[in-house]
Amino acid sequence: LVVLLMRRRVIESVSLAAGMLLTYIAVHVAKHVVDRPRPSGSLVETDGMSYPSGHAAYAFAWVAIAVVLTRTLPGLAKTTLAIVAAIVVAIAVGLTRVYLRAHYFSDVLGGWGLAATTFALCGMAGLVVAFLRHNGSRT
Repeated sequence: LVVLLMRRRVIESVSLAAGMLLTYIAVHVAKHVVDRPRPSGSLVETDGMSYPSGHAAYAFAWVAIAVVLTRTLPGLAKTTLAIVAAIVVAIAVGLTRVYLRAHYFSDVLGGWGLAATTFALCGMAGLVVAFLRHNGSRT
């Protein structure tokens, strides 16, 4: 967010911050509503409900950050590397939650999907605001 604000990318930084905040809220609301117990025999200490995986949802933020950075980083190689690295991190975090028996795979998929949805909605809202702010003209 600091890098985006330093580059005067206020809409992108607000979209990312809103996406993270909404993801956090949505994870906790969904855990309360679904009320799914965790798998037995976890290899790590866990508490709370299982669905959706908060770790997987929050790891997806790296993908959103990488996508936003593609608008500010020059060069196809850098942007491709950033997005691929972010996807690898998000997948690794999600799969380790299953491996450690802290979540079912469907919990991880739910976390990824929830985060993808909230970040996409915030990104679309940012695009609409940018369009309306610039009145359809490019600067």
